[in-house]
Parts: sequence; C-alpha cells; structure tokens
Amino acid sequence: MKYVTGASESRELDKFLIEKSHIPGVVLMENAAMAVTQQVMQHEGSVLVLCGMGNNGGDGFCVLRQLAVQGRDVCAVLLGDSEKIQGDALVEYNAAKGSGLSVLQVECKDDFERLISEKRFSVVVDAIFGTGLCRDVEGLYAEVIECVNSMSAVKIAIDIPSGISADTGRILNAAVKAHKTITFQTAKRGHMLFPGREYTGDLSVAPIGITDNTGCDFTLEKSDVLGMLPERRADSHKSTYGKLLIIGGSDEYAGACIMASLAALRSGAGLIKVMSTKRVTDELLHVAPEIMSFTVEKMRVEIARPLIDWCDVMAVGMGMGQAYGVAEILDAALSSGKTLLIDADGINVLAKHPKLMVKLHDRCILTPHVGEFSRLTGKSLDAILANFTDEARFFSQHYGVNLILKNSTSVIANPQGICCYNITGNSSLAKGGSGDTLSGLIASLCAQGMSAFDAACAGAYIQGKTAESMPFSERTVTPTDISREYSQIFQND
Repeated sequence: MKYVTGASESRELDKFLIEKSHIPGVVLMENAAMAVTQQVMQHEGSVLVLCGMGNNGGDGFCVLRQLAVQGRDVCAVLLGDSEKIQGDALVEYNAAKGSGLSVLQVECKDDFERLISEKRFSVVVDAIFGTGLCRDVEGLYAEVIECVNSMSAVKIAIDIPSGISADTGRILNAAVKAHKTITFQTAKRGHMLFPGREYTGDLSVAPIGITDNTGCDFTLEKSDVLGMLPERRADSHKSTYGKLLIIGGSDEYAGACIMASLAALRSGAGLIKVMSTKRVTDELLHVAPEIMSFTVEKMRVEIARPLIDWCDVMAVGMGMGQAYGVAEILDAALSSGKTLLIDADGINVLAKHPKLMVKLHDRCILTPHVGEFSRLTGKSLDAILANFTDEARFFSQHYGVNLILKNSTSVIANPQGICCYNITGNSSLAKGGSGDTLSGLIASLCAQGMSAFDAACAGAYIQGKTAESMPFSERTVTPTDISREYSQIFQND
C-alpha cells in the first residue's frame, strides 16, 4: 500500500517529523537527497541539478554534494536569487558552495541553452519547485523547463515534477516531464491524477522518518488486494459466498446486465439471480445457465420486493432504462438497508429523484463516470475534473456513501472521507461495457463478505490489473475478455 497526501498534509508530516520526532530539517534533507542520489547513481554520465530557492532546491544542493562525494561529474544551476534562499535550504547551499562545488546562476534562456549545448548532460535532476507550488510557472522558469523537456537526458524529479500541482495533478502552465520521480514519506495526489501521473514517470516513495499514516488516502498493490479477499473455505457451500440480486437490463440494452452477471459469476458469488426482460433472461440461459433469472415485462416494485428480501446484496441500474417503476424499485432497495451498488441508469434515476438521495447510506456504492456524476451533482465537467478528489470526497461524506468516481485514475471515497486511488488499467477499458463488468465484480465481492468500500477498492484494482495482464493488444480486448481472465489475479489468493 502506498499512502497518498496533498500539499498541506505533506507539510504537516514534515512538521511532525521536525517538531514531534525532533529530526532537524537538514537531516530530513540529507535523508531525502540520499534516496535521490541512489537513483541517479544507476545512470552513467554527467549530471545537472536544477535548483530553486525553496526546500526542494535545498534537496538539490544536497544531492549535488552527495554526488560529488561519489566522484560524479556534476554541477548545479540555481534559478533565482541566492540572496533569497533561507532556512535549511540556505544551509545546504552554503555547504555546497563551501565544498567548492559548481553552482551556476543563469540570467536568461540563452545562458541555459549555452550551458546545455557546451556540455551534454546524461541526467537532469529537477529540484526547482516542490509540492507547495500553487501558482503558474512563468518567465525564466517556464523557459528552462521547456529546454529541459527537449533534452535527451534522463530526467529525475525530486518530490514532484516542477510545475505539477500536488493536489490536482494539473500542469501549472509549464512542467517538467520526468522519467522518474522520487518522493518522500507518501505519494502525492498530483502523482495519481492525470496529467500529473503521466509527467511523474516511474514513482518511488522513500521514507525519511517514522510517522503514523493512519487515515491517509492510499493506493493499493497486489499483495494488499490478495490479503483483502474473502477466504474460500474447504467446508463451504453456495450460500457461504452470498446471494446477489442484479436488477437491470432491457430489450434495448440487454448486454449491460449480461456482462455484469458474468463478471459476478466469474469472481466468486455463490448464488446470482437476475431480474430483467425476456431478451436478457433468454440470453443468460444460453451463456450462463448457472445464473437464476426472473423474467418481467416491466420493472415493477411489487415483483422486486420478494427478490430484495431474498438477497444479501443488490446491484441495480446496468442497462435498465429510466422507465416508470425504476425509481420505486430503487426506493425499495434503499429502504431495505442492504448492501446496494447503484450504476448507470440507477444513478440517472437518482439524479431525477432528489428525494431518493436522502435514503443513501453507508452500505451503498455509487459508480458514476464523470458525465453521470455531473448529472448527479449539477456541477460542470470542468469543475469536477479540476477538483477531482475533493468532489468525490465531499459527495461521499455529505451523503454517507461509498463512491467510485471513474476516470483514467478512479477515486474511491468512503463516508469517513478517505480516498483510494486506482491507478491500474489501460486503454482497453475505454470501451462500453467496462463499467458493467466492474459493477458485477464489486457486487460479487460484497456478496462474498467484503465491506462496500473494500470491495469497491479491490474491484477497481482487479479490473484494471486484469486489463494490464491481457496477452494481446489493448485495441482488441473487450470487457468480457477481461472478466474471463480474473483468475490471473485470483490465482494467488
């Protein structure tokens, strides 16, 4: 598991290490620089360290000194006025200068271009701006970053690529496009969210002190997910792994419900019953006779109620349409208090019936993509994308639900305000039906005994990791291909 913080939380962690753990700031810089130096030493050739005037620059001056001790050909460029360097960064600057190391200052873009043309650097270390940057990068800084991005050298960023917002992943006018980023204590939200995720390159998280990260946001790794999965016992039977009810599908959108049902079956639910139209249930009998079906002409709440009483977990909405009766079924499902996943048309019905929103509870999982979330909240796409994590977190806390806000990086938020970032997956998931299979998978994990939040986090990881492991082109992979291969993740559980 990697913990994830934003800019303010990162400052608080540093403050804790300095004030509560009594680790001097310069020692933290030395620890941070050591992790960066180890990465740089994996690459041959001359090294250029670009330093700003803040603590990120202080890390850079320390890297300069450590590399020189290792016998590397290295020099630094200071972007800014040396007279304005303060605190721990000034200590490291003076130590570098006092050691006789080369710290150059450039006055304009031409000076920098002359430097990199006269000496071909193999590695560039980016120590210009850190996680506290909250303004657009302009002037000489932007010009130098443009030059750096055009260089063939390996770019290694300290903490976060300069010009990327640590809170949103947004490019602040100009940003270093790194091959590697070494950050400290925790990953940052800007590393998780695009476009910052792309600019980060390979991310390493280096510890520089001991802190308690309980309550932080996080991203999962495979070992975490395998440890979360319910045990498959030798003395089990079909009811051990839950009774799942899926209400969805229509003659027009038959495939959505079928794909969700197949994903639930292939991920281990014990008993699955589907309430849908005849076209859906007839097809299910052919492709998955293990799934029980209940055929209806129209979605009516009086038909749904006995099925709701039967099940442990429900998934509602995939390909369902928004005809009369759907809102009443959703009302009955919410009123049951049982674990309930709401997807697709279920979310669209919620958006049209605000009175249902007050019935949401902490065993609910909503799975909107950005467009559905816009309809649900009344906020513009731009506003949601600009504050992706905050929007997900606020909604989950306000309504007391678990939310998967789906995008290239999905954010899964719980009622306590903790977020999980899912960074697995690839372009093969950018196809209709991926959301349906994800919903079936998550509902199945819930039926097997996982909590709503854990199932949402693990399901998103499994879906994405399976997509990454497919042995053929992302262009040709389908959602049903992916659900057939869940065993690639499950085989080690």
